[in-house]
Amino acid sequence: MWAEEQAQRCSECGTWDWEWKENPDAWHPDIWRCEGCRRKAELRRHISSEMEMRHASDEDGLQIRMFRTPRED
Repeated sequence: MWAEEQAQRCSECGTWDWEWKENPDAWHPDIWRCEGCRRKAELRRHISSEMEMRHASDEDGLQIRMFRTPRED
């Protein structure tokens, strides 16, 4: 049931048609910047500039992931 419901959700904005019919003013667009995505893009630019001096195949399979640092108690 969950998968079926998710398939009806817009992949771009994340809303469903029924939400707009129920309340046309329930959602509004806004600008938001994810700090994690910003840092990944920064690292990607840095790696790309370094890779210019290497072979293109050095990038094969390269992924940038976020890792959580241990919380301080």
